[in-house]
Amino acid sequence: MIKKIADLLFILKTSFRIKFVRTLLLDSAFTLFLLLSASFSHGQDPEIDSLKQVIKLSKDDTSKVNSQIALTKLFFSSDPNQAIVIATESANLAKKLNFKRGLAFSLKNIGIGYYMQGQF
Repeated sequence: MIKKIADLLFILKTSFRIKFVRTLLLDSAFTLFLLLSASFSHGQDPEIDSLKQVIKLSKDDTSKVNSQIALTKLFFSSDPNQAIVIATESANLAKKLNFKRGLAFSLKNIGIGYYMQGQF
């Protein structure tokens, strides 16, 4: 009788440990999933926000072209279409200002945008 009670207690204790470990592992896996998904979520990048604000407030000059070029580079991998749009705007402004270096970089960035889309 005592042997059966001892065996029963051992089984209950072992079962409790298994459930506890299983629950702990599931909780840990879920927590890890939440942390990873939060770190990979794509909120707006503060650098993108800053450059958009600078561009919005800038006069049509070479610094605006340079800011657009910098913004274009941030969109290459995440949104090549947007990179092409911004680079085209900077190319048009660079032409208007006769800013050859800015025009060259803008045209290069348009090409990179199309390359990132797979259109080469």
